[in-house]
Amino acid sequence: LVGTLIKKEGDSLNWGSELEVKVLHSDEHADKPNNSSIVIWLKYGEVSFLLVGDAEGKVRTDSPDVLKFAEKEMVEEYGGRLKSTFLKAGHHGSESASTNAFINAVSPKYVIIMAGNKKFSGTVLPDKSVIKRYEARGIKIYRTDRDDQNKKSSETAGDDHIVITSDGSLKGTKIKYEDEKIYQ
Repeated sequence: LVGTLIKKEGDSLNWGSELEVKVLHSDEHADKPNNSSIVIWLKYGEVSFLLVGDAEGKVRTDSPDVLKFAEKEMVEEYGGRLKSTFLKAGHHGSESASTNAFINAVSPKYVIIMAGNKKFSGTVLPDKSVIKRYEARGIKIYRTDRDDQNKKSSETAGDDHIVITSDGSLKGTKIKYEDEKIYQ
């Protein structure tokens, strides 16, 4: 996709005059497929989103203070410019992503973790340690697996939808689960 549908890292995408969209990472030669994820930063008025795909920041067994791979490249390249209102957590909330340095650089108000009741190499994601890193910082967590614990994995696909609406202002931005009546 890089070089055809998606421009190269650092380029802007024209998705309309209301949006500022940049490709922050796109390494088609990464050693691990997850780290070839295209990372997009999107801004609408005062509200920004960092969509990191499966990008990783460490090996699962490393301390969360270790910074490697795609997260390291982004922190070194962009630092505080990664700051975003919303972060789509990397690699389904796996221990291989969401390093302390990366979370600190992004400093999101909300994190969205897209996971389900499915084992990846024997592990059900998101990892509890990753949840704790976000909670320790007071970051509001939204998850697509919130009611999946007692369901078969075949019953969970697409059962949790997270809806974000915005007029471009922080005050006018709301997030909720699709089945909730009241926005938070």
